[in-house]
Amino acid sequence: MASLEGDDLARAAQINLDDDCEVATWRQAPSALSQIIIGHIEDWLRKSDFCLIIMTADDQVRSRGRQMAAMRNNLLLEIGMSIGIVGRERTILLCDRNNPPVLPTDLGGITVVTFAAHSNGNYAAALGAPCSIIRSHLLRLGPREVH
Repeated sequence: MASLEGDDLARAAQINLDDDCEVATWRQAPSALSQIIIGHIEDWLRKSDFCLIIMTADDQVRSRGRQMAAMRNNLLLEIGMSIGIVGRERTILLCDRNNPPVLPTDLGGITVVTFAAHSNGNYAAALGAPCSIIRSHLLRLGPREVH
């Protein structure tokens, strides 16, 4: 999952993980035309083994007198939904280490993988090493047992 601004990063992650996993961005997942977005996300997560959430610092928030980079509010909701449906171990957050959004302290213990954006804008190359870390995590845990 990613904000619209993070969609290029989501596609680059898809390219890097495609040899080992069936990867779809949530915009590529099929949905019923009449379904609301939150229902679409619930259905999609129920069918998924893992959820990779691309956290881009798209917004600015002011908290306790400080201005900070923040992810979109909908991503925070989607992180919670993913933890509730696929589980904490299977929810992976990916963010730019040079421009990380502020994470709520309650999200400690979630797998966070960082990347460094390349100056030439090549996201597929920038995500090569981080996706290797993610790939190892996915292969170690394997498919989810759905009851």
